[in-house]
Amino acid sequence: MRKPLSLQNRSSLSLLVLLLLVISCANLDNQENRTSQNSTSSSANSNAPANQNASQSFEASIVCSLPKQVAPNTPFANLGGGTWGKWSDSGGDLDYGCNGGKDTVKILASENGDITAEYGAIGGKDIVHYVTAEYMATQYTGLTSAEKQHRQQYVDFCDKLSQKFYGVKLPEKFRKRLLDESTYSPSGTANEYAEKVGSGYVNLSSNKNKNVMVLLDVHFFSSEAEFKKYKDS
Repeated sequence: MRKPLSLQNRSSLSLLVLLLLVISCANLDNQENRTSQNSTSSSANSNAPANQNASQSFEASIVCSLPKQVAPNTPFANLGGGTWGKWSDSGGDLDYGCNGGKDTVKILASENGDITAEYGAIGGKDIVHYVTAEYMATQYTGLTSAEKQHRQQYVDFCDKLSQKFYGVKLPEKFRKRLLDESTYSPSGTANEYAEKVGSGYVNLSSNKNKNVMVLLDVHFFSSEAEFKKYKDS
């Protein structure tokens, strides 16, 4: 028959079990912390490329080619191109833009009127301060269904630029203002509207004058600071 443990031995055994239990709990906590940290790191890494790509889209080296990237197989793909370079000697910080490409294309030409689109980027030697996408439709006998289809295509073009610049689409309210003629200014002074999108700002000026000319101009800024500084440029 096994001899019973002495009081001293039982105390030592209890202490050993308690010590092993503490060590086990500590190892479990460390494992959970490592798992949590790895999960957070993986989440951050998965989000980083999208944010990084969005910010890189304002870089001077790629901004000129964006229309072709975001709107292939549409008339807007013919906009842009060329290379970033100096186009003015005003001595300010808006002397650089896209040179050698197309800043204007005619989407539609008919006896009833023309529809044109413009794209441009303005900034300094190594920085883009803002990008503009403009749509102008002159319909002498009234706006046609074809014009409205092209205007929708222009809105989609701006939407894709927003995704490229900020990683998100234009807000629904902004899209509605692009299409809703009741929000356009009927006079020579365009209505202005601006909204924060992602990490940047987007500004819209809209006009529909007595000659039934629709003029829409969207400016994309990389940040609120850029918007405040260059919104009137």
